[in-house]
Amino acid sequence: MPSNSTPNKLTISNQNFVNDNQFAVDFVVDKDTFSSLRDRVTEQYLINIEIPGFRKGHAPRDKAMQKADLPYLENLIWNEAITRNYTEADKMIRDELIIKDRNLINITLSQNPETIGDVEGSFKFQLNAYLLPKIDLKVIVKMEFKAPVEADIKSRTSLKDYTVRECINFLNTFNEYVETNEKVEANSRLIVDISEKNLLNDEIKDTKDALIGLGLSQFPEQFETNLVGTKAGDEKNFDVTIFNRTIGKDNPFHFDINIKSVQAQKYKTIEELFVGSEFVQKNFESQEKFVADLEQRYAQESQSLIKDLQLKLIINYLVANVGEIQIEDEQANTEVERLFAEFNKNQDPVKTFNDSQFPFASEATEKTLKIEITKYVRGEFALSKILMVVYYQKVTNKTSEEELEQNVNEVIKDPTKYGYDKDVSRDKLKDQVFDIILRNKSLDYLLGIAKFN
Repeated sequence: MPSNSTPNKLTISNQNFVNDNQFAVDFVVDKDTFSSLRDRVTEQYLINIEIPGFRKGHAPRDKAMQKADLPYLENLIWNEAITRNYTEADKMIRDELIIKDRNLINITLSQNPETIGDVEGSFKFQLNAYLLPKIDLKVIVKMEFKAPVEADIKSRTSLKDYTVRECINFLNTFNEYVETNEKVEANSRLIVDISEKNLLNDEIKDTKDALIGLGLSQFPEQFETNLVGTKAGDEKNFDVTIFNRTIGKDNPFHFDINIKSVQAQKYKTIEELFVGSEFVQKNFESQEKFVADLEQRYAQESQSLIKDLQLKLIINYLVANVGEIQIEDEQANTEVERLFAEFNKNQDPVKTFNDSQFPFASEATEKTLKIEITKYVRGEFALSKILMVVYYQKVTNKTSEEELEQNVNEVIKDPTKYGYDKDVSRDKLKDQVFDIILRNKSLDYLLGIAKFN
């Protein structure tokens, strides 16, 4: 290994804020120091070059250099120069950031080839410091809100209606079916031959002996409605229009259906199902326990929805009260244009983008859409910066590298299941998973300190 006795003569040649969150510093190792380091690394490398007719390490330098892998040798020299000077460069950056009153997240070596290499006998390299946004979190101690209640949950189904709906779903899912000559009901099962024609492209798809279960939310309501009242042996022809999210507009289909047989439910009520079905008796304790579990699930769902309302209050408060936050305009504008294009290519954006994704989706008009998207995007950018500061300065249960890797390993098994592209790179996936963890932990922290009266 090279000796540590030679002092490093390191200077800063340039420094600048790439943006509010990135501080780039260029360093130069002086000629004499770099020349000495280069000679030592070269000599150590040449010792291992074998030349016929000479003992290992004793061949003339010029002959050994002829057999040297020069790009590899250059890489060794550069790596040694960086390694020798990294600690001092790191300290110099940290000292600069103290003067500038900025908080550091981490420091990395620039991989841009223009920032590293020989410069007229000296050596240059660049370190990038990634910084926390300059945000004052004093306002978070003042967070106090009127506590949301179940009545504030938009379009919340009542417990009674929820129980009825789930009991019907249970009855439809676990019932037994018997063939009948009676008319098709809203919960019947049918064996049919289907000819389906896509009226947008005239593509035809034929299916023989298809099993259709009505009342299971497997098919559009208007499709099932057209089959109710028919009988075995009937032929039914009708059109159905389905909103296609992929193309962002209504997609009309024509169906020709031959109904070959009809099956009716054996048990007409959930009480009959629990009494008569061996499968239900074996797998479910009792009807009373089933209903009690429904009530518990309803309460848990209500608590989760109330938590969402609490977080919405916190988020709106933070964005409004933290103060002006520097946003990278180019990045924000790119996202605005992307979303605006997505909305504009859809025949009915409200069907494609609901209020849980974009709060303005159901209210924006053609004239206000871009204004609303811009407001939303800049609010999200500001929020991400606030939550970053909360995570690094306030959250104590930060995610370890091991925990992060476990999450990434789980997601990468099937990225599409979690909303990612199937070909997403591991590095990009890791960044996105960390962003989600950071957001959730920061919001949980804020939820814990906020007061709801």
